[in-house]
Amino acid sequence: MSARRPPEAHPAVNQATVRALVASQHPDLAHLPVGTRNEGFDMAMFRLGESLAVRLPRTADGAAALEEEAVLVPRLSGGWTFPYPRIVRRGEPDHGYPWRWNVVEWLDDALAAHVPLNEDAGVSVAEALSQVHRPAPPDARFNVEESVDLAERDTDMRASIAGLTGLRGPSGRSLDTSQARQIWASAMEAPPPHESVWSHADLHGFNVLSEAGRFAGIIDWGDIAGCDPAVDLGFLFTLMPGEGVARAWKRYASLTGRGNDALWARARGIGLWKSAGLALVDEPTVSAMGWRGLDALGVAH
Repeated sequence: MSARRPPEAHPAVNQATVRALVASQHPDLAHLPVGTRNEGFDMAMFRLGESLAVRLPRTADGAAALEEEAVLVPRLSGGWTFPYPRIVRRGEPDHGYPWRWNVVEWLDDALAAHVPLNEDAGVSVAEALSQVHRPAPPDARFNVEESVDLAERDTDMRASIAGLTGLRGPSGRSLDTSQARQIWASAMEAPPPHESVWSHADLHGFNVLSEAGRFAGIIDWGDIAGCDPAVDLGFLFTLMPGEGVARAWKRYASLTGRGNDALWARARGIGLWKSAGLALVDEPTVSAMGWRGLDALGVAH
């Protein structure tokens, strides 16, 4: 999850526009009430009745991500058995709104950012990732933040460790900088990945659903891309306790045959990079996710 503030949304992203778009393009849905605006970095969501939602890009970059998602998710999701929001309708620009938009299934569970996953959820998440992580071709979509080599994260990692030194998290814990540097050094020394897999690439707690701590699905596939398997695995530290990550790793390794020390070292490194960056964000829920990850990694004391 980016530490940047969300860019300003297009002014037509509002309830009135959603009502007009639905009424003119999908009149059979026009009787459904339009809910209040739920906003992310790239997308805005408006609940539509009880079982649907309208998903509108907020910016031109979000519009490009929506198009990628609309093409890739239906093509790649044939073997997925976990909950994710299927696209049920597509919409065109109109009523002052300049981009295509989607009507999707509404998944009615809490966000893991607010209700973290428990230890037992690790197995279910691993099973989901084993279905997502199919080999990606050389021309697979490139994610500028997550498809990069580990070395390209080094400057940010060092800066985050420096920024966290001396700070205390929500529970009064602080970063063990020595242990953090050791995890990062092990990740940097690990052999690079020999394959790229299709990845969610933004698997933080605002994109994972929780049913009282149980894994309940994955939403927002706008960043899907070819990545090192360690990328999605690294996010797991921000979602659940360390024992849950350990269970996820064991199950993932048994299902995929990817249980090697190099992947685990890179996953821990990416988990540290992501957790440290989130811990520095000046927003309590986001910062708490980061410190949760540092705790799961064993570097918060």
